[in-house]
Amino acid sequence: MTPRLELDRKGQIDEVVSDGGGHLERLDKDRWFLNLVNADGSSVAVWIAGKVTMFETRDDVAKDPTP
Repeated sequence: MTPRLELDRKGQIDEVVSDGGGHLERLDKDRWFLNLVNADGSSVAVWIAGKVTMFETRDDVAKDPTP
C-alpha cells in the first residue's frame, strides 16, 4: 500500500494508510475501521465506535548508537 494521510474538508482524519501494514478509515461520524497486518501476513481487524480526539504525524527517529 502507498502510505497516505487523508483529511476531510474540516481537517479531520478520513483515512490513514501505512506501508507497514496499518489502515485506519472513518466509516461514519464516530465509526472507524482499523486493520493491522502482522509480519507473517495475518491481520487484526478492529471496528471502533468513538471520536478521535487528537492525531499527529511523526518522522522516523534514528536510534541512539551509544549503548
